[in-house]
Amino acid sequence: RRDIAADVDLVQKKRFAVSRERDVLFELGRVLMGIRDHRGAVELFHRSQHECGEHFKCWFNIGICQFHLGDARAAAESFARCLRLRPHFADAQAWALRVAAASSSTTSAQAG
Repeated sequence: RRDIAADVDLVQKKRFAVSRERDVLFELGRVLMGIRDHRGAVELFHRSQHECGEHFKCWFNIGICQFHLGDARAAAESFARCLRLRPHFADAQAWALRVAAASSSTTSAQAG
């Protein structure tokens, strides 16, 4: 896992922007998601959007990472931003419901 993270770091430092269709930072973010480096993935997805423009898949992946990092409020906002860009994206709709349910059960448990 550390080897992969180190390789991702080297690639992102040495890469150059080819085009919006070949978004290396987005793909590297997906690699970090795959090895559960959610914090690093969020950083790369944000950089991807800064360099290549806002994209619903970036917000979707950011939301998943934020959920796994324990930040349900940020995850809910990311899924909402994703759905503003792509309102009928079923995966984002499902994740938004999952986050809402998790937040609701956490609030109920704290109240009880």
